[in-house]
Amino acid sequence: QQPHVKPELRDVFTVFIQPKVQVDLNGREASHKEVLELLNNIMLLIKSEASIQKGHIRQMIVDDKGLVIMANFGLRGSTFPNM
Repeated sequence: QQPHVKPELRDVFTVFIQPKVQVDLNGREASHKEVLELLNNIMLLIKSEASIQKGHIRQMIVDDKGLVIMANFGLRGSTFPNM
């Protein structure tokens, strides 16, 4: 038997964040350390701010066009391990 869940309407917001940083993963391991450290610091900062506002990071994309982070706010029960 499933618990009774009441339907609800809520506002859900998705925010796209594009930090203006140079991301060049060129295949040379030596230069990747600085870039990966920068990406990690950006993710930790955004995660912290999203958490304060009761949101979470949905996705972080790094490709040849740069860096984009998607964050969601207003979702009920959205928790994931290691986030």
